[in-house]
Amino acid sequence: MRTFNISEALVYLNTILPNSAPKNEETLRRAIRNGELKAEVNPGRVGSKIKEEDLLEYSKKYTKSGIVVSLPRTENPLMKMVLQDKNLTEIPRLLDVMVAVGQRSDLDRISYNIKLLETRNMWDEKRIAIQMNIDQLMIELQKCQDEINAFDVEIGKN
Repeated sequence: MRTFNISEALVYLNTILPNSAPKNEETLRRAIRNGELKAEVNPGRVGSKIKEEDLLEYSKKYTKSGIVVSLPRTENPLMKMVLQDKNLTEIPRLLDVMVAVGQRSDLDRISYNIKLLETRNMWDEKRIAIQMNIDQLMIELQKCQDEINAFDVEIGKN
């Protein structure tokens, strides 16, 4: 597994838990001092090193269910599809998941909820990707409008 310094750990947590992770490095330092977050503490500029598994264990504190199923965006299959501009309609709908899971008698309630959370997170990643596209289009739209306005001003001078 990977190891992170404090800054990297903060970015990682905010990638897997964008709405609930701590936003300040001092929060992680305090968690290390209090024993809430395991880390190899090194003096001076070397700083603390945090194992990924310890960071994931600590991150459960920031989830309602205690289960972290999100992947960093660069490793998330959906984000890879978005970045490669592939069809996003391959995400199963809730009814499809319920039917597929209902056909398996070996799944307990926790496994079922994990599957629901995984699929829900895929939909959330799709929403984020679409919002990013909308934001980029809005910037392009504003640039077009600015150019049109500049032309209108110049035309109005004649």
